[in-house]
Amino acid sequence: MPGRKKLFNEEEVLEKAAYFFWKNGYAKSDARSLAKEINLNPGSIYHTFCSKKGLFIRSFEHLSSKMEDETRRIIYGPENIKLGIRNLFLGMTKSENRNHAGRGCHLGNTLVEVDDKDINEVVRHALKKWKDLLREAIEKGQEMGQISPEKDPSLLADYLMNLWHGLNISRRTNEDPMKLTAMIEFSLAVLD
Repeated sequence: MPGRKKLFNEEEVLEKAAYFFWKNGYAKSDARSLAKEINLNPGSIYHTFCSKKGLFIRSFEHLSSKMEDETRRIIYGPENIKLGIRNLFLGMTKSENRNHAGRGCHLGNTLVEVDDKDINEVVRHALKKWKDLLREAIEKGQEMGQISPEKDPSLLADYLMNLWHGLNISRRTNEDPMKLTAMIEFSLAVLD
């Protein structure tokens, strides 16, 4: 019914749904399990989000926005942008983040798993925003003399995105945080 008052916290539902989809994948997330996980009946899901796909897209955008904000906070936290980028990547080796390693990267997983033009467009948009964030940070680091000015910021951003995706695969197969740290340090030398 139009105008019916929601009896739930939409942000909380989006958060729970995003992690449910991330953990289970889109195809394996049936409506009944999803409704139970987010503590809503299927009718409320369809009334608010129109479909499982609608909920997926909204929850994906919600999680992507939060991750973008967190990435920005980590990169720009220290006064040295290169150190912020290093901190971002080294965060993958922390135990609380390694616990998510079995899930991999939600963006990458979705592109591989889901063959849906609308969902893939949302993922491509999130990847572009993330690349733009990295490129802007690199440009600022170059202006501040912290990152080599001879290197193309857009190419470096592409490189860092590929490094991120590769490390997500590596941490699924390699539990040794020291080895991941060494790989990150070696790879980030490209910024020097």
